[in-house]
Amino acid sequence: MVRTERPVGTPDDETDRSRQVWALKNSPVLSHLDPEERVAITGSISHTVQRAEYHYLRLRDIRDDLDQRRANLPGEARFDSLVVALHSELQGFCGAARTCVDELVYLIARRHGAAQTEARKRPWEPYDLVTKSPLPPECAVPEVAKLRVRKLWFETLNAYRNSFFHNGWRYGAGHYSKDDTSRAAQTPAMNGLLLPDRASLTTRSKPFEWSWSDRTHIDDVSREVRTGLDDLLRELCEADWATPTLAQGKAPREEHPNIVVLLPKPAVLTTNHAWFIPLFSTRELGERCEPFCKNEALELAKLAPSSLLTGEPTFAFHLNGFEKEKVPRNITEIRCVLDPVPADPAWRVVGVTDCALLPIASVSPFWMAFPFAGYAHLFMWQEAMLIDWSTGLR
Repeated sequence: MVRTERPVGTPDDETDRSRQVWALKNSPVLSHLDPEERVAITGSISHTVQRAEYHYLRLRDIRDDLDQRRANLPGEARFDSLVVALHSELQGFCGAARTCVDELVYLIARRHGAAQTEARKRPWEPYDLVTKSPLPPECAVPEVAKLRVRKLWFETLNAYRNSFFHNGWRYGAGHYSKDDTSRAAQTPAMNGLLLPDRASLTTRSKPFEWSWSDRTHIDDVSREVRTGLDDLLRELCEADWATPTLAQGKAPREEHPNIVVLLPKPAVLTTNHAWFIPLFSTRELGERCEPFCKNEALELAKLAPSSLLTGEPTFAFHLNGFEKEKVPRNITEIRCVLDPVPADPAWRVVGVTDCALLPIASVSPFWMAFPFAGYAHLFMWQEAMLIDWSTGLR
């Protein structure tokens, strides 16, 4: 596992709530669902929660940037191109939050016995489920009740999200502080932080039909949507789905690894006195090397040098499964050979471009690294390392 710094502008979007939702795959309340479906649906909801958080954090970063930019201006910000990015993140955030509701309703329906096909249509249609009465008897379940008490929150989310994705959008070109009482700050065409009235975003209305009399602010809508979604998820997980918030680890968050690296596991040729691990400077040389090229269980992998393990560029792999106690007594060393050309099928005499010898006593099953300086990449026969969905890995 490796930790690297995230690129500038990409916030850390994994939260306690996304991890809690991810843990739903092990909820006893959902254990009657097919494992493949359960892992796929709960994993998808977790990813959607992360996507919403990503857009929200980007939105907040941009909002802070707008305030900082304005603080050093000699006059009013009548136009700022960053306002476009702000609204793009608002749209992405609300879109993810609304998708999350759809996914939650599907999971609620499946939890309470609806067939897969039935859980995708009425009476399990989210808008009707939350806003209309009377409620169909099969939908009168505790999770739906938690959605219905959040009707105003859902209608706010739904109105803005639908306008973003179906009916168009409109916003001003400049921006002002929230406490600015000037007439320009109250003019929607001049202030990109103002949003249209929620009540006017109905019946597929278009931007020229909207009203702006409520002076609705982008900060208020974004925080309302985020708080409502977080509260809903917390209540569903803890009260209905027997999945508490996961305990925090001892290591600080800034030290957590964020990349899991699968080192290649090389194909090894065993002779009477050594193990050979062949490397090749070109794909063509590797494809001609017997007996590896005739083994359908192997694949020829391209390796690149990395400095993460040793501080200098090396080609790395692991030997898990080749622990010292399993090595035959006649094997005394591992020979990592570059472009081998055996003179006989038993590899008693082998011509090589370069060679690294490793005594068996110093073998680590975790990783090994050799420099082979001057090569931008090498090729190696390896066992395919595959992960399928059933593992439940994120």
